[in-house]
Amino acid sequence: MIETTNEIANQWASFFGVAVLQNTIFLVVVFFALHLFRNAPARVKYLIAAAGIIKLLIPPFIPSSLIGASPAVLPSVPYLTSNIIFTSTPATGAPVPSTASGLDALGFLFLAWVGAAAFYLTVVAYRSWHLARSLRAADEISADEITGELGGPSIRILRSSNIALPITTGLFPHRIYVPDTWSQWPKTCRIAAVRHELAHIRRHDGLFAIAEILVRALYFFHPLVWVLSRRLDQYREMACDDAATNTARHSRLQYSRNLVEIAETVTRDTLTCESASALLRRKNELMIRIKYQMKEGVMRHVSKKTTAIVLAALTLLVLPLSWYQTGAAPGTKTSSEQKVPEGMQAIDVSVHSADKIAVDGSTVSLDSFDAALGDVVGGDPDKCVINLICANDVPMGVVFDVQRILQSRNLLKVSYNSDLPETMPLVLPSKQLEDKIKSIPDQDIAIVSVAGSGTMMFQNVEVSIEDLTGRVNKSIKENQRLIVSIEMERSATYGDFVKALRAVKDGDAQRILVNSPVK
Repeated sequence: MIETTNEIANQWASFFGVAVLQNTIFLVVVFFALHLFRNAPARVKYLIAAAGIIKLLIPPFIPSSLIGASPAVLPSVPYLTSNIIFTSTPATGAPVPSTASGLDALGFLFLAWVGAAAFYLTVVAYRSWHLARSLRAADEISADEITGELGGPSIRILRSSNIALPITTGLFPHRIYVPDTWSQWPKTCRIAAVRHELAHIRRHDGLFAIAEILVRALYFFHPLVWVLSRRLDQYREMACDDAATNTARHSRLQYSRNLVEIAETVTRDTLTCESASALLRRKNELMIRIKYQMKEGVMRHVSKKTTAIVLAALTLLVLPLSWYQTGAAPGTKTSSEQKVPEGMQAIDVSVHSADKIAVDGSTVSLDSFDAALGDVVGGDPDKCVINLICANDVPMGVVFDVQRILQSRNLLKVSYNSDLPETMPLVLPSKQLEDKIKSIPDQDIAIVSVAGSGTMMFQNVEVSIEDLTGRVNKSIKENQRLIVSIEMERSATYGDFVKALRAVKDGDAQRILVNSPVK
């Protein structure tokens, strides 16, 4: 389980890290656009800010190979031949494989990110539940005088003592909740407030609020995200204010006076479920809206054509900022793209078949592979890193022979890659280990066999790759000392080996032995 978490964390870091960098660049562009359109109507600024929120929810979807980049990235713990290590069991003294014992730094970071995001979503869910609960006792009031002014829209108005301002709740709201002070407001003020809330309903702001919540949960650590979210909330309210004034008979000045009257009543009701700081913040937000309404004289009209061009430009910018890093395909030259510590030598080895093995670009056969290594390896094997790239259909016999030759030259720093979605490292047991394993009781060893045809067997019973994980997990629960021994024919492919090893690991196997291929 710990090893699986580390692997997921490594993939998350490489994928999410690139996404954070790309989205930061996009947000900078969004803020620059907002600065250029600082005197534009709120609806225009809202659309620009909303584009930033939408981009944050779009995961990278363009492979780097399509834009001319296909770097091969070494693992987060780069120069370990494998994350399967060998330890001793007290009962027999024989060394048996075991997984790593603890989380690495990325594992802790990943769990912290998941925990913080889950905590934020939990808090939001609790507050939504608490608000809904506090509104259950709301009383419906007569809206005849309001609906008459609005042309008779079908709405329900309910009064609650637990809120300070009119609100709508839910994804598809059909009710407007107003505070107890509602009856003290002038009729024009009440009509303006209802128009404002109707604008929220018609714009489906409740749905987009879900997107904002998800973004804040995923990017809780990003200051630009919080600034953008706060501005988006302001622009949304201002846009609804514009909608209220555009269809109303009273002017912006009158609407501003209505907002002032509402702001003056915000802090009077001490029985609301909101804190004093929250009420003060709401009052400040009202004042921002009032200032916006008073800026009518300096606001520039922005045509629909200009708005469409800006949004199209932002949409096009999404493409170059939505690539993700892909592994190198077999035969791809990657040593110049890899980052290795200073003084280390990176050597690319691409295995296609026994007759086609590329060593730093030169193609040789398995028979001449050892000599080809000697030509490219410097004086100190410890300063060499082998980037071993195995094709999916390479026979395991060839993979083992290549690994044996690497070991014979003390080239033990190996980064494993393949054209598979997931690549598993391969470690060959020493001859001494193979001999000591024989002393372990048969009941403590479960055998997984992989045939050249791709058929897999568990304890001499043919199983599917999906069934293998469950059988391994069940056997381990029955015997915590169990060792899973993977045996394969030389003609079995590297791809089938990776699938079998992945299934065994997913079955929570803590002791795994990879045997030399047979036949």
